[in-house]
Parts: sequence; structure tokens; C-alpha cells
Amino acid sequence: ALARGAFARLARAEARVHGIADADEVRFHEVGCADSIADVLGAAAALDYLGATHVVPSPLPVGRRPILGAAHGPLPNPPPATLALLAEAGLPTFSAGGVEVGELVTPTGACLVAEAATERAAAWPAGGFVAERVGYGAGSRRVAGRANLFAVVVGRRVGGV
Repeated sequence: ALARGAFARLARAEARVHGIADADEVRFHEVGCADSIADVLGAAAALDYLGATHVVPSPLPVGRRPILGAAHGPLPNPPPATLALLAEAGLPTFSAGGVEVGELVTPTGACLVAEAATERAAAWPAGGFVAERVGYGAGSRRVAGRANLFAVVVGRRVGGV
């Protein structure tokens, strides 16, 4: 359900930004298809395996430099589909500041976080939170001056949930 919902969100966002009336007509030309399918299915399987009932993403870092080499030429950063997904889901973001990198949140990442999130946090960790397990993932793109990593923290709120 998570994977299906994530790709449906992505199709709706792409339809909006490309002026396509029916999201079923969207073709994911900017998305590395096999890579995105693996990302979404892998994340959905991991959340299912962990028995996650609450997903509270931290604010997402957005880049500032234009994205070069896209099918339609240079894109603003974040790209229109990513912004549409973040706005629709009400996900908080922050500017990556002086970091000299391009795209930090992809449309695939945005649709996955939007679909998985059960709550929105203005700051992480939200309230009292006890980390019980931490996992890291790494992207294949080289990013000057920073590691291309993300962390997933499994834990519980102090006093319940």
C-alpha cells in the first residue's frame, strides 16, 4: 500500500507540473525508473519489517543551485514536482544554507516521505524521544563537502507511543 500510494502521489504531482489532466498518463522520464522502484519498494518493505506504526520525518534539506542535465533543461531547485509533493503533504523543509550542491530531495524521496509520514515535526526529535536503533543509507552520487547519507532512527516517545 505504501509503495502504490507513493507512486500515485508522484504521478499526481508530475501531472500537475506538466499540465496533464489524467495522472495515469504520466510517464516518469526524469525518474531513474529501476532505481526509484527499488528505493520505494525497499523503504516500504523496511517499514513493514520494522512494524512501524508512526513515521515522523525530520525537516527535509532543500538545495539551492539549479539542477543541470534534466530532460527539459536546467530546473529550479527543488524541482517543481518535489515542491508540489512537499507542499501537498505539508512536510517541513529547510535551506541547506551555503552548501554548494544541487538536488538534495528528489521527487522519489519526497513522495516516499509524504506517503510514509504519519505526523509532521517542526523539529526533530519531536518532544521526548528515545532512540533504540539507528540505520544509515548511502546514495551513489558524490556530493562535494558532505556525505551522501541519510539516517533512520527507530525509537519510542518518552511516556508512550
